Parts: sequence; structure tokens; C-alpha cells
Amino acid sequence: MKAGDRNICLCKLHENMRFKVEKLHQLKLIETKNPETVSECVVCDMKHKPCAYGNCSRCKSKEIPLTTHEIREPGNQATVNRTEEIEKDSKGI
Repeated sequence: MKAGDRNICLCKLHENMRFKVEKLHQLKLIETKNPETVSECVVCDMKHKPCAYGNCSRCKSKEIPLTTHEIREPGNQATVNRTEEIEKDSKGI
């Protein structure tokens, strides 16, 4: 694959999304660190502008599926399960 064959955007909006997804993955809140995979979970159609901007009535209430994982402290018998909801901001991110 040549560099010209790839469709990569490095604009501020897409890079911010990438940083957010990477951080959620680092915190073990999501399984993937791929922004496209996360986007596909929360929009009907990635190429449909109302979906991308959170204006679609079918997908505007979709949320990123978060993982449930156990946090264990060394020497501590207690286990904490953690789940959180993340809302889209006004730009649908």
C-alpha cells in the first residue's frame, strides 16, 4: 500500500477524537483504540453528515460501549467493578 492509497486526516477534530479514544483504551474503559471502530458503534452511517454531527434521530442517543473490568489492589481482597457512561459533546464526539 502506498501513502497515497490511505485516507488519513490529521485535522484538529479527528486528532482530538483519536486522543480521546486512546485515553479511554489506556484506562481500559473500551476494548479498541481505533477511532473508526468506536465511531461505527455510535452512528448509523459514517458518511451521513447528520449522524457524524449528532443530529440523526436514530443514532444521537447511542453511546460508546464501555467495558466492565475488575480493579484489584495488591494485598486488598476487595474487588471494584467500574462502568461509566460517556455522552457525546455538541460535535458528536
